[in-house]
Amino acid sequence: MAPEIRVLIVDEPDGRAAIRKAVGSGDITVVGETGFGTEAFTAARDLRPDVAIVGLEEPIARPQRTIEALSAGQGAPAVIVVSSLGDRDHIRKAMLAGARDYLRRPIRGSELQEAIAAAHEAEQHRRQFSEGGKRHGEVIVVFGAKGGIGKTTLAVNLSAAIARQTGQRVALVDTDTQLGDVAVMLDLVPEHTIVDAAEMVDRLEPELIQTLLRQDATGVHVLAGPMKPEEGEAISGHHVKKIVEVMANTYDYVVVDTAPHYTDAVLATLDAATMVLLVSTPDVPALKNTKLTLGMMRSWHYSEDKVKLVLNYAYSGNGVVPNDAANTLEYAVFWQIPFDAAVPAAVKVGRPVVEVKPGSKMAQNIHSLAQTICGIHPKRRGLLARIFRR
Repeated sequence: MAPEIRVLIVDEPDGRAAIRKAVGSGDITVVGETGFGTEAFTAARDLRPDVAIVGLEEPIARPQRTIEALSAGQGAPAVIVVSSLGDRDHIRKAMLAGARDYLRRPIRGSELQEAIAAAHEAEQHRRQFSEGGKRHGEVIVVFGAKGGIGKTTLAVNLSAAIARQTGQRVALVDTDTQLGDVAVMLDLVPEHTIVDAAEMVDRLEPELIQTLLRQDATGVHVLAGPMKPEEGEAISGHHVKKIVEVMANTYDYVVVDTAPHYTDAVLATLDAATMVLLVSTPDVPALKNTKLTLGMMRSWHYSEDKVKLVLNYAYSGNGVVPNDAANTLEYAVFWQIPFDAAVPAAVKVGRPVVEVKPGSKMAQNIHSLAQTICGIHPKRRGLLARIFRR
């Protein structure tokens, strides 16, 4: 579940009530309300909010100085401006003063809540980059609320495709602590698993965790799931979150495969994600579970930038078309994966389809997905791979 986001409201008395109503309840908590100037700065210092929502109306000089003061220094909150002024000049002045987002009045609750979650997430990423010069890789979590939908197949092939497309350091983590299949699908017999990482979680550092990973022939570094289901019973959300965070400080991309149900470990992994690829097949049971999942993720204030819907035609004869699925789920389909008989053939030999059948529809589709996620133009892929390949 998403952590609490602490919000400070800074506005004239008449504007505060509307902002407070739009914030709503749940994981976003209003910790204080105040006016501009010294009063706002003092409240931010004492209350330590994650996000400050600042009203901006003419005359804008005092609100603008307040934004500048709130945005300055270490530990400053992310600032969101709400205003009835929609011209480019006012928006520009607010952004130059330090605002991270700018919303027009009247405020819609869903819009404000999404802006708060996005601003908070962006500020956390900024702090991670600035702390001691640590690098922070992209964490791509592959999740689906039903088994047998091709989730692990996608995780394995996507990690291999990203390694090939970027030439950068890629890790694959199996956090399904009961029935994880990543090692099987790569024909690996690991010496260490996520169980070993959990046992030493309190002293886990990038150098140490690398000794627990096994490098696959694709170049991907793999942290396998438990070899026996009972071994995974002691692995908690705290363990998984710490493991993923340490790996993200070591690798450029961390692809995480998950269990097909809500566990403490899965929820911690979803929170740690830069991007969640929510996988569904276009059949009624899978779409029903996916719709419920999307509802939960909205309540956790996960943005559409974070959660990307992937429709996997894992079986021949799937009959629901993408438009129908998008309408049913009330959510845009980010990516479609075609049915391809090359997939079960690759699974049978324990290797990714992008490796054993590189010309197949599935392989080409996953390489395109990797390019899209990594922001690589296809024509530049060869040059980038040569530059970054280690």
